[in-house]
Amino acid sequence: MIKGKIFHTIEEVREVVGYFVEQYNSQWLLEKLGYPSPLEARQEHYKLQGVAWDE
Repeated sequence: MIKGKIFHTIEEVREVVGYFVEQYNSQWLLEKLGYPSPLEARQEHYKLQGVAWDE
């Protein structure tokens, strides 16, 4: 059960968790890093390290 929803199959759980992860990584803003999304923060980190980023 997640947020009161009961899932009947593992596929239902994977779909909901996958959606959450996608939204979190692309839209949630991280105050401690100056308000970028986690994806933007990760891209900037790799850029500063001189590592190619390809997601």
